[in-house]
Amino acid sequence: MKPNDQINNYTLLCECGKGSFGKVFLAQRDDGKYVAFKVVSLLGDAGERELQAIESYRKCPLCESLLEIFDFVIQEDEDRFYYTMELADNILGANSKDYVPCTLEAILKEQKKLNVAQTRELVYHLLEGLSILHKNKLVHRDIKPANIVWINGRPKLGDIGLLANDQSMTFRAGSDGYMPSADSPISRNSTAVDLFAMTRLIFCCLSGKTAQNYMDFEEWSDDLKNNGKDLLKIMMKSDEELASMDIDGFKALIKPKAAPYMSATTKCCSTIMSFKKTRDYLDSISHSESVCKADTISQDDSSAQCALSELSCLSKLSSADSWLSKQKLTKKDFLKIAAAMATGATIAPAATATVGTIAGTVAILGAPLALLAGGGILLSKYLKK
Repeated sequence: MKPNDQINNYTLLCECGKGSFGKVFLAQRDDGKYVAFKVVSLLGDAGERELQAIESYRKCPLCESLLEIFDFVIQEDEDRFYYTMELADNILGANSKDYVPCTLEAILKEQKKLNVAQTRELVYHLLEGLSILHKNKLVHRDIKPANIVWINGRPKLGDIGLLANDQSMTFRAGSDGYMPSADSPISRNSTAVDLFAMTRLIFCCLSGKTAQNYMDFEEWSDDLKNNGKDLLKIMMKSDEELASMDIDGFKALIKPKAAPYMSATTKCCSTIMSFKKTRDYLDSISHSESVCKADTISQDDSSAQCALSELSCLSKLSSADSWLSKQKLTKKDFLKIAAAMATGATIAPAATATVGTIAGTVAILGAPLALLAGGGILLSKYLKK
């Protein structure tokens, strides 16, 4: 399977990634919609496992925090199946001629690390989706930066090829550094597998390092020491503690607001410390009278507390406006857009759109008729070019 291949009503445009057991392509449907297209071979146990994963996943209720799957087709004569899903934003931005999915791995490569507020916001989004999986007795089993994707500016759990339930989890899965060791008290059939991975994900966000360097902080930032006490405690949870937790208990550990100021006597942790010293430190500040009496920092009072959406690399992502400004629109396109604005239909990019415009698919939903006049002025500007 390669670019330009036609599969049913899809045209493959380029390969944009590899999942657990198959390749992922950027594809365009006959009606113009762009999707992520994954094809998986049914030859061997790996394909069968992913087939079970997709069938289980599609039974979960729809949620904006979970990746949406559109088509799912088994091609028995080809010994394969494919499914299409939401397309990740383009991290290269609207002006790029290439397409690279926006993942947490790509963001950390460019931004190095996230601050406490950004990490907390990211974790909240991910736990919303993970909560639905766990309550449907499913475990993701492959949470890591490469599998966190941004779709329409919102982070979601991607690559569900290793997802399983308690009947299908017959083997250890996951990526090095993000899964418990073979002798861990966390059972491979337990939802705590995902909680373990989340602790490592938090570490990667705050430190800018890989999970293999877990808890190797050269120096803790003031932001982390002052505002991230809840995240530090989560990172330090032992396997024994995680094994006895569920998703609701895990979510309850994350504080919605910044942590209190720490007194000078508790700012003793600016260099690398052993696990024991770190745990002792966290226990001490939990019961510190000076901390308990301190005022809480508001998000606006700290310069470090900027939203996840304010990351510079996210500001480059393709948008409907930037895509529209690049297109060579015809009168036929104008009429199509005007009709969609009046009826609330979805507008797909022209079939001749380049790969660089993929992430900028225009969707004008439910726009009132009053917008037609302004839209006409805007579009006429581009029609003149």
